[in-house]
Amino acid sequence: MAEQYLIVPVSAPPRLRSPHPETLTVWLHVTNACNLDCPYCYVRKSSASMSEATGLEAIKKIFQTAQKRQFKGIKVKYAGGEATLHLRLIKKLSARARSLSEGSDINLEQVVLSNGTHIHPEDAEWLVENNVRLMISLDGVSEIHDQMRPYRNGKGSFQAVTRTIDQILLPHGILPLLTITMTQQNAAGAADAVRWALERDLHVSLNFYRHKPGSPLDLAAEENALIEGMLAAYKVYEEALPSRPFLNGLLDRVQVGGHLHACGVGSSYLVITHEGAPVQCQMLLDRPVSRTLEGDLLEQVQNGPVYSLTVEQKDVCWECVYRYCCAGGCPLETYQASGRWNAPSPNCRIYKALLPVALRLEGLRLLKCNGYLN
Repeated sequence: MAEQYLIVPVSAPPRLRSPHPETLTVWLHVTNACNLDCPYCYVRKSSASMSEATGLEAIKKIFQTAQKRQFKGIKVKYAGGEATLHLRLIKKLSARARSLSEGSDINLEQVVLSNGTHIHPEDAEWLVENNVRLMISLDGVSEIHDQMRPYRNGKGSFQAVTRTIDQILLPHGILPLLTITMTQQNAAGAADAVRWALERDLHVSLNFYRHKPGSPLDLAAEENALIEGMLAAYKVYEEALPSRPFLNGLLDRVQVGGHLHACGVGSSYLVITHEGAPVQCQMLLDRPVSRTLEGDLLEQVQNGPVYSLTVEQKDVCWECVYRYCCAGGCPLETYQASGRWNAPSPNCRIYKALLPVALRLEGLRLLKCNGYLN
């Protein structure tokens, strides 16, 4: 854990040197359309979607940028809206990406982000045959999920998600990653959601919700609810104590291995809208940095509005013992809350309350894997 900078000496802590990222991650926003109406969603819903020509051009430019920057790998996230509403397009883009990967020395990882309500058996077969991973949003169990993720007619979607996972994905050997967006409304149900996932041996990622730009912030009122909900979820982890690594999913922006930046904005991450416009972050879909896919895509997004500092450049953060774990949290969320890029995260108190517990869980997992726990 010390070698990963997860724990550091209180006195004279080491300075972290962040290696050059090896993977270029691209969020490909294929559509604004969605069959759900989640209250916290930042996408302006419409029927607009990416054309095949735009998508194929985007894939080509992604590989050109990766080759120029000497990335060893590319990770493409097909997202929306609800990406599976346009799975035919995704299949064509995926085939082009595989072809370009096979013709180069760049490894390819592909993930479809979904709400889990529009996946059919033939889709599962395609995912398996083409080694494409699946990420599904789950915000609770039963009524809690239904309140957070209803269909546009108001009907809940939990039964549909359960049917997809239990009757389609698991029989095909697909273990989707489940993402839980933590809010004040569903925090009390996080433990039940984690238990539901671990019973199926599914990976879980607990994330803070992102405030919509321009919306009023009321994070202080949510802190206790989020902390209590996540601590209850951690107890479920301790009861089950999976042997496989799970630290990366325990807390928003926290990952194994120390890091100086909370995200790869400008260095290893970019977003492409359905219109083919480069964007720094999926929270800023309406603020493209360019209208064309020309030249080095990373160079374009480096000139965008998000200013990503290292955690050691942020006030207060540089002296915190947990700085290499959270790296200061989401920079955009910090700016929206404080009006400054170098301010500490508005989630700082949550991180400090939860990180000791999360690291303890990782320690218990390591003890179990090495035979020190029954």
